[in-house]
Amino acid sequence: MRLLKGLLALTIISAAARGKAATPVYGYRVVAIYPHSTDSYTEGFFYSNGLFYEGTGLKGHSQVLVYEPSTGALKASANLPSQFFGEGIVDWGATLYEWTWQTNVGFVRDRTTLKMLRQFTYGGEGWGMTRNDRELITSDGSSTLTFRNPADFGETRHVVVKDGNREATQLNERKFVRLVELAVWPLNRNAICCVWLVQ
Repeated sequence: MRLLKGLLALTIISAAARGKAATPVYGYRVVAIYPHSTDSYTEGFFYSNGLFYEGTGLKGHSQVLVYEPSTGALKASANLPSQFFGEGIVDWGATLYEWTWQTNVGFVRDRTTLKMLRQFTYGGEGWGMTRNDRELITSDGSSTLTFRNPADFGETRHVVVKDGNREATQLNERKFVRLVELAVWPLNRNAICCVWLVQ
């Protein structure tokens, strides 16, 4: 097993702006180290009720995994059919939403059993997924964050994320805690989207 470092650390790193003032660049510190399987191609991740929930990608290998942080002991798992490349996951009440990269199909699962409850469809690519207390928030690899109604996955609004005057592309958001933290793929950096943009 490799170690998943800094999982609970707040990482806030961004590129310099092209405008008058540089975009702030923040560091991070590792606050915990947890065991993690090298077999997982992590695409979605969240922590809830003492457990890690992970969505993995790659066609023929995509899964949702639920495990104990300190030991890595698997508590539950569910495989996606082989034609799907799993992407972002997020909890919504007693359910877990999961979507796929290029097949335009998503799934709603029971969060405890991982049993499939229903499917939904959408346009474009599926990348990252998170939520606030009213909406799901998704990214498709562009500079746009799309806010969605959990009942039908329909768009309620969207925002374009910018670094100064330039659009920030290849966003793959991961978590929402008053701010949306966005991974910038494939670069080893993150961006922060201010709370007033997303609430």
